[in-house]
Amino acid sequence: MSPRFAALAVSIAALASVAFSAGAPAGERASAPAQVAALPPGAVVTLDNVETLLREMGFAPRRVVRDDVTALVFEMEGRQAFVMLRGCAAEGCKHLQIRAVFTTARPTTLKTIAAWNRAGTPLTALLDADGDPGVASDVVLPGASVATIRAWIEIWREQLPRFLAHLAR
Repeated sequence: MSPRFAALAVSIAALASVAFSAGAPAGERASAPAQVAALPPGAVVTLDNVETLLREMGFAPRRVVRDDVTALVFEMEGRQAFVMLRGCAAEGCKHLQIRAVFTTARPTTLKTIAAWNRAGTPLTALLDADGDPGVASDVVLPGASVATIRAWIEIWREQLPRFLAHLAR
């Protein structure tokens, strides 16, 4: 395991001890903010802050609402990814998830998915209802800082190409 990956994994583990608040309203947003202000590392996590963070990191997220779940949809490594915040109320959100599912040239087997999951990476491999492979990871905790979410997204930047290479074997 690379030292960078280990440090990011430790940062994910720190989620349990950091304060969390959110309160962004659900609903699709028609336009992106005109300017992206830098978020301080200790800023609380809200839908708006996650969107701003993704923009700071060079992504172009857009909001999509389906079944009362607001997702930020963006492209990572040439693939569409989603960050979803669920269970949001005035006191904050209970669940953050990032997910990417895509079609491959050849069918992906459960053996391939299980091999990835046994490797102990922070991304869980899955097959969707159509048999398309994907990866997901969740933060189901009472707290997270913007700095921790940034580290979580960096893990995705590092691991998604590895997952795609794993599928190509």
